[in-house]
Amino acid sequence: MSDVEKIPQVFIEISLEEMHSRVAEHIEDGWRFLQLCATTIESGIELVYTLGRGPEVESLVINIANGDIVPSITDLAPAAFFFENETKELFGVNFKGIAIDFGGNFYKLSEPFPMNPDGFYVEIPADEPEDEAEAEIEAELESEPETEPEGEPEPQPEEESQPEDGGEADE
Repeated sequence: MSDVEKIPQVFIEISLEEMHSRVAEHIEDGWRFLQLCATTIESGIELVYTLGRGPEVESLVINIANGDIVPSITDLAPAAFFFENETKELFGVNFKGIAIDFGGNFYKLSEPFPMNPDGFYVEIPADEPEDEAEAEIEAELESEPETEPEGEPEPQPEEESQPEDGGEADE
């Protein structure tokens, strides 16, 4: 056995509104951005921002709804632009203010938002007021066609029944 102390990874659930300031606090305290992970959940998307300092690892967990606007952290951690572009394209997350925004061309995808069938994003310029961006997202949500149940299936012609013994039917 080793004498090295094992330090557990810590998960902290926070709100979307406090995410940017919490990441800023960590970075000011000497933490570095490690990764952003997204997962589709029943209520939308779970974002996990992982930060490290020496052997310590903390993950800030945020649950968002489809269409929420997420502030970019590229002003705090420039390397986050890779993760934010990926999350934007695979999950349809609306990031505002990505330092290097690929505008939907980070990956060549055969279908939009393959990790989140309900996902979509609206291009949000960094200087666009929050209420205008929210209005664009609201319009996108309203314009999505609702799926209607398909009509009655067409009746199939009945097959002529044959007797089980393979012989001809008596009339």
